[in-house]
Amino acid sequence: MIKLVKKKQLTTIAVLVILVMMVALPSVGSDSEHQTLSLATIEPKILEDNIAIERAELAVEIAEVELAEAEDNQNDSGDSTYEKYMNRRYYVKQAEMNLYVAQNTLSETQRSEVLSGGQIYYNYLLLVENIDIKNRQLLRLNEELNGVNKKIELGASTINDRTSKELEIAKATYELMQLQDDKEILFLDLNLALRQDLSTVLVIEGIEIPFEAYAERDLSTDLDYLLTTNVDLWQLEKQDELDAIQLDIYGEFDRDSYESEAKDLTSTIKQNALDIADKQLNLEYELRSKYNAVLNGYDSVMIKELELDNLKMALETLTKRFDVGFETENTVKAAQENFDSGALAVLQAKLDYYVAVETYKNFLN
Repeated sequence: MIKLVKKKQLTTIAVLVILVMMVALPSVGSDSEHQTLSLATIEPKILEDNIAIERAELAVEIAEVELAEAEDNQNDSGDSTYEKYMNRRYYVKQAEMNLYVAQNTLSETQRSEVLSGGQIYYNYLLLVENIDIKNRQLLRLNEELNGVNKKIELGASTINDRTSKELEIAKATYELMQLQDDKEILFLDLNLALRQDLSTVLVIEGIEIPFEAYAERDLSTDLDYLLTTNVDLWQLEKQDELDAIQLDIYGEFDRDSYESEAKDLTSTIKQNALDIADKQLNLEYELRSKYNAVLNGYDSVMIKELELDNLKMALETLTKRFDVGFETENTVKAAQENFDSGALAVLQAKLDYYVAVETYKNFLN
């Protein structure tokens, strides 16, 4: 924040209420642990003792055991000729598919948890700054209300002017209360994401949202890549191959032996083709939607930065006029609040862009 004016100490009841609200959240004991956070420190904390990740890791371990069992039983004759064929031709391939899917789910869960935790972290930072701006706005409005009351005593202002200012204060106070509620929720969410005690006091090391223009993408190339690497599509195609193998195994026996099963599986294979085609279309739609979010996010950052430049010029102009006595101190304070809000809007746009880019990258991977 550009510090241009000093804040005067106020002693009105309204201001005292505001100051109480400022320290009300989070409510923690004096012995609470303090945790200093930065972008570099949160990722390992998010990955450590993470229930979703541990569940995905367990799925990988189970899939590895099932694959080992399938490989051990590959030459087992089984309880029937059908089981013997399934052991030799089907179960190992099925277990390999399940293991690959489980491993991919683990990687996807890790990336998703890190991105989600980082987003909570940044939103918490932005909210803390927003609360600071709102508190300064309330201090200024109360100063202005004191000024209106003095003018009323001198007959230079009206009761309507006071009512209007009181409404502004009530509106800003309500907005502050909402921000404080949001802060408490994010405070809990962030501690949960970091797997630490909910009474931990968070000490933030400033806002540095990563921002780098994402290179323009060739969607045709990305789509071709996606159609060959997407695990959901791969699983559908692999399951279709397995169904074909099983149908072929049914064909090794008399028609009457597995006629009903073969008929059902034939219908399933026809449905597989439709599911695969539908999945391909959905992937293309998702790819284009996520890339549009990247493009729109970048445009939003550029627009917010232009708006911030205008707010900076307005602030500098008003400051110069204040220095020569043509503007009031509260006018400059209001301009400072507008500038700080504009700076927050830039950071929020950068956060949205960062999330859009990372989401696109994760979708490709």
